Amino acid sequence: MASNECPFVYQRLDSEDRSSFRLLSLLPGDFDSPLDCTLTHTQRGSQCQPYEALSYAWGDPTLSSEITLNGKQLPITHNLEQALRCLRENPWGLPRMLWVDAICIDQGHVSERNHQVTQMGEIYAEAESVVIWLGEASGDSDVALAFMLNVYEDFSANGGITMESLKSGQIVQSNLDRKLKEFLNGKWHNELLAGLQILARPWWRRAWIVQELVVAKDAVFHCGQKSFAWSVMEAFIIAASYGRGTLRRKMPTLFIHNETINAARGICHLRASFSRGRPIPLWKLLKRLYRQQCTDPRDKIYSVLGMTHTKMRERLKPDYSKSVSQVFTEAIAADMIDGGDLNALLLVKHGDKASSEDFPSWVADLREVYRPEWLVFPKSQRPAFISFSPNSRILCTDGFIVDSVAETRLQGTYVEFQYVPIVHQNKWTWDIEQITATLLDRGVVYVKKKDNRPRNNLRDVERLVYEVISAGLNTDHQGWVQHTITYPDEEANGSKAGVDKMVSRKVQLQLSRLRELKSDNRSGNESLKPRRWKNILNTAVLVTAGRGLILSSKRHMGLAPTATQPGDCIFVLNGLPELAILRPQPDGTDKFVGAAYIHGYMNEEWQDDLDRGVFQTQTVRIS
Repeated sequence: MASNECPFVYQRLDSEDRSSFRLLSLLPGDFDSPLDCTLTHTQRGSQCQPYEALSYAWGDPTLSSEITLNGKQLPITHNLEQALRCLRENPWGLPRMLWVDAICIDQGHVSERNHQVTQMGEIYAEAESVVIWLGEASGDSDVALAFMLNVYEDFSANGGITMESLKSGQIVQSNLDRKLKEFLNGKWHNELLAGLQILARPWWRRAWIVQELVVAKDAVFHCGQKSFAWSVMEAFIIAASYGRGTLRRKMPTLFIHNETINAARGICHLRASFSRGRPIPLWKLLKRLYRQQCTDPRDKIYSVLGMTHTKMRERLKPDYSKSVSQVFTEAIAADMIDGGDLNALLLVKHGDKASSEDFPSWVADLREVYRPEWLVFPKSQRPAFISFSPNSRILCTDGFIVDSVAETRLQGTYVEFQYVPIVHQNKWTWDIEQITATLLDRGVVYVKKKDNRPRNNLRDVERLVYEVISAGLNTDHQGWVQHTITYPDEEANGSKAGVDKMVSRKVQLQLSRLRELKSDNRSGNESLKPRRWKNILNTAVLVTAGRGLILSSKRHMGLAPTATQPGDCIFVLNGLPELAILRPQPDGTDKFVGAAYIHGYMNEEWQDDLDRGVFQTQTVRIS
């Protein structure tokens, strides 16, 4: 057998030297000629020769291609082969020094994978440039890249645009809107769609690419034989993201690409944040990157460590000999200890589907593609006591019980809240009028009122329903804001200054009001609906996912996980910005069911009772 037909065998790296790694020298050649490379051992640091780090999607994991490496044969994937063929063509005819994970790491050696994955953040951060391979050219990719360049050049002629300039206020939103209206109009329909197809390529869905791009000093995208800078891609993402309002009026189908645009914009935000020298908390990374995919579930954690705090990286060392549940549990526990809060509890999926028995109830099963739509309120200022049992299965913290669950599924259906288009009708799967009638039928419900408003039981309860199903949130041009439900026949601002004091009362709801509701033909009269009612219901579609309507023992209405049962306890946990639904267990521990919005508790209305000793802080053990 000739030497170049023998399989390549890796020589071990120095496991005691954290900076040791390999570099690939990609030798020049024509596109179709065999791939010839050399692999050398070296060390990171000031003496390391300049190199580029390759970021790509593995694609089909079948090792259907091969390269010659130090005179021997090494099998690789087809996607990597295409990337190397395109990258080796350069005008200088010189070898290209690269770091490529599939080649520079012995993927079959667990201890070496642990050793090298620990360095991944530094390897990409220290590279002269990160080379991003989006894949081979397609029928419309050249059109897309030309359009992206036009967007970038047009914005550059007007001072340029980046996520940083938007965040710092250097660019006024109204000016951006005006420019987008001028540039992104109907005549660019096909070019824009081609650009969105670039954002939909598999590279964007890979878990590891986020860190690889975020920590990079510089990044260059390659699509077939074409290449362009990160600044060009960023300008297009901003235009597509912030111009959606303008574009939807001309392109009604644009909503189909919402997830694609949101994912790309999220990565832009992370890169802008990291570039300011701000490591990102693990829970925040996991929340933002829930869509990212990886073959090994443990990489959900390991792929983002390079963007976290130094303390977090020291706590969590990649170890592929550990089980998935062990890696997830240790990571969530480390995040809680590092941040001194319980924000990671909000990653736990709502709904009836329980995670594997291997996971404690306070640990999110990150293998599930679940969008954690949180009930956004100010971060808790109450310091949290956090510790764990010796086997890390039980989370010990502190808090106090404010109420318990009396009734569930007040919406009267198992179907999630959503819009159902029917000709000549606006139909929603939850009937607001029927829910209001159900509450009227209950006789007593807690309603938080403003002094100046008329005492109108029916409207009080309907207002309550709209508030709860939207978790007290609404959207405007500034993003998510907390809001008050108002009606067209009420003062827009609610009251004069100094009179707008919130008070609480229990409204006695008489059955006669039920007859009034039933006889009131409201469905076609929008003047009887709250202001911005469509925005409220669109918000409700997001925040009700995996949640249903409940009534507490103290007659507070709320939005809680569909798995909530009568008898579950409603807790305020220190360090958690939302209320927690806990289920007592026979062994004295509690199961975390999920987070909840409960009307009348969300703005610390319980503080006076806590100060008076009505509520008692206790140690809570969550298993």
